[in-house]
Order: sequence, then structure tokens, then C-alpha cells
Amino acid sequence: MASRQLPLVAAYAVIATPTLALACKGPGTMAMIERSERFGWIMFAVAAFMVIATMALCAIRREPRFVRFAWLLVAHPGWWWSARMGDCGGTRYIATAAATVLTALIIPFLLWRRRRKQKKPF
Repeated sequence: MASRQLPLVAAYAVIATPTLALACKGPGTMAMIERSERFGWIMFAVAAFMVIATMALCAIRREPRFVRFAWLLVAHPGWWWSARMGDCGGTRYIATAAATVLTALIIPFLLWRRRRKQKKPF
């Protein structure tokens, strides 16, 4: 019975965390928001460069289904997450950095997995 309540307790801990409910007001607020927006767009551009370069290399090698890497850009919070949600863009700042790092880790993993599947046993 306790194991069924664990997700509920974890969800409550995330919702009740005070860092997620920070208000953003006072002097320098707009500068912080603009910095977070700029950083988010830069991180999105870095991720887009990695994904587009990978897709181009796969297309040059004539590997099928190279368009599957595009979901990494669709999921990236740099283009859809707003910095004007009440925390001066702190959440956007962290989310875009994490998504860019994950993109840098997922691309080699997907390439390795594809190459491993293409090798046929003797």
C-alpha cells in the first residue's frame, strides 16, 4: 500500500517546493527576464545546430529515417517555454540548459544504437 502512495508523495513534494513558486518583482526584473530569454534562445540554437548537423550527416550517408532526430528540437523548451511565468525565467534557464545537455547525450546514443542494429551477426 505504501508503494502506491509514493508517486503521490513525490508529486506533492514537487508542487510544494518553494523554489517553484518564487515571485519575480522589484528592480532589475525585466533585465533578469531578458537574460533568461536570451540564454534560452542561445541554448536552442546550440541544440538546433547539433540536430541539423546530425541530420545532414545522416542524409549525406544516405541513412534512412534521419528525420527522427527532429523530435529533439520539437521537445526543446528553448522555443516554447516562457520566461514571464513569475520566476524571472529561472525555470526556463535551467530547463533549456538541461535540454541542451540531454540533446548532446541523446544524439551519440541514437547514432550508436542505429549503428549497432545495422551490424548483422555472422
